[in-house]
This record gives sequence, structure tokens and C-alpha cells, in this order.
Amino acid sequence: MEKDVLGKLKELLRDYSEIEKIVLLFGHFNESSVNINNLTIMENLDQSSTSFSLDYEIMVKEIHFFEKKGHSLIGIFHSHPSFSNTKPSKRDLLFMKNWPFPYVWVIGKNKDPSKIQIYTLYEKQLYEIPFATNFPDSLDG
Repeated sequence: MEKDVLGKLKELLRDYSEIEKIVLLFGHFNESSVNINNLTIMENLDQSSTSFSLDYEIMVKEIHFFEKKGHSLIGIFHSHPSFSNTKPSKRDLLFMKNWPFPYVWVIGKNKDPSKIQIYTLYEKQLYEIPFATNFPDSLDG
């Protein structure tokens, strides 16, 4: 994950609001890794701390915009409330069935930017993906 993308995700999680944040993640799939280097912050139409919905027309426009630049939709980031954890909820798992591997689901914890996990659903099995950045830990903000 690119440093500026990670920085923007952490900035969203530092926000005092408990409303779930939603971000489309773009980049490239490689044979053994995923490179996330662009994002689009989406509005949570639910304005809820425990659920989200987004405008699919805007989502499709963003996907087409990035595809023209040679990027693919890699996955979706969303936040969980500060009183929760970063494991996929039952509702998350239902959505993941529609967007399984190779797509990733990145879940962060509101008010705690150090809590970010990445998951994918492969053959109906949930997998946590090791989180790595392409810059030294000392630069991780």
C-alpha cells in the first residue's frame, strides 16, 4: 500500500465522527501481491456508525475513470465503530460474497488508526491478508 494512501486512510480513522467511512481502493493485482496506490472517498448514504451504503452510479464512474488510467478496483475500505473490532461483521461477509477474491476488504477502527486489517473471501473461506506497505516502518505515519 502506498504511503499517501495509508496516510489518508489513517486520517479518516482519526476523525472524531463514528459514522462508517467508505473508500474505493485502486491499483494493480500482481502474481503474489496487490499494490494499492489510489483511492476515492465515498459518502456513506446511511450516515450510520454500524452500516454503510454508497451511490453505485458514482462507484461505477470512479471505476471507469481509474480503468482508463490503467488501474483496477482492488477493494473497499470501511471503518468500524471505536467500540468494535476490525473483524468482518455478518453484514460484511454478505457483501464479501458479492466481491470475493481477488478483491480485498480493508477494515479500520474509528479513532484508532493503528487498527487496520485486510481480508478476502476465497472459496467461501475468510482469509486475513498480511498487511504490508512498500515503505520502511520508520516512515509509517
